[in-house]
Amino acid sequence: HAEAVAASPVTYVTKDDPPFITFHGSADQRVAYLHAEAIHAALQKTGVPSLLIPITNGGHGSVKPSRSHRPRQTLRRQNLPWHRHHHRHHTHPRPARKEKAMTLERIDHLVLTVDDLQASIRFYTQVLGMTHEVFGSDRHALKFGLQKINLHPASAPIQPHAAIPCSGSADLCFLTTTPLEQVIQSLQNHSVTIESGPVSRTGAQGPILSVYFRDPDGNLLEVSNQL
Repeated sequence: HAEAVAASPVTYVTKDDPPFITFHGSADQRVAYLHAEAIHAALQKTGVPSLLIPITNGGHGSVKPSRSHRPRQTLRRQNLPWHRHHHRHHTHPRPARKEKAMTLERIDHLVLTVDDLQASIRFYTQVLGMTHEVFGSDRHALKFGLQKINLHPASAPIQPHAAIPCSGSADLCFLTTTPLEQVIQSLQNHSVTIESGPVSRTGAQGPILSVYFRDPDGNLLEVSNQL
């Protein structure tokens, strides 16, 4: 008897239980309908809102209720204020739908803030072989491959701009098909100091061999061969 009492859910009914709605087959041969009646009575006795809805001739587990006993329609007909309140405040929110992230293709251009516009143009065109382009309202850019670098004067940065536009803060890597030995010789011919290299590095597409130096503003530049 003690084991049966310990196993019965009726034993654990307390006044702070949430409201109960029980659908139970009247012909259930595994868990008799009288058990549903017992816990329903125990809940009501302690003041816990409880609704017992019998499924006429319903069995255990695989019940296919008639239209008149479908749970959602039955609850709508009952119009229980405590059910509306509890459902509204205790149901779990649906997880937010995960949106598909955008797909980026490549960098179109970047911006360098420079102290001396003409000095930067000379360096990038003469040393690195870029093409100078004037566009818009006296705007200046350096073009190479499919990309370009827009130049902003540090004394008058063009809106909109970075939160703290300043010269000498960039660190850029350029790929070239020109052999690195020839790159080094060209830098030396232009009296550009090589800070490091040739050294092995890992680029966006795999291993690269790089040489490091600086532009007139002190930006660190890396020119590399893809290996």
